[in-house]
Amino acid sequence: MESLTAGKPMLTWPMIAKQHLNARYVANILGTGVRIALKAGADVVGSVEVEKVRELMDAECKAVKRMRERAALAQQAAKSAVSHGGTSVMALLKLVEEP
Repeated sequence: MESLTAGKPMLTWPMIAKQHLNARYVANILGTGVRIALKAGADVVGSVEVEKVRELMDAECKAVKRMRERAALAQQAAKSAVSHGGTSVMALLKLVEEP
């Protein structure tokens, strides 16, 4: 998720644990990335995965432009959350102030 705070789309390649959930969230819900999934036991990246990488690198692709726009919005939201009075700052203050 760190790349979203920089306003960059993500190429996700989940391997273990929550990475699969995060990859789906980034690609399907946020619309800020592309998910690559290898078949179990596969040692070689297939042509479908290579094409996804090429697509993400194509600055003229409409889908990539949308991803970049959405990533920029995520960046703004992240900056807002950690700024003075932002939701992350307020949640941390609330946690620290609780008895």
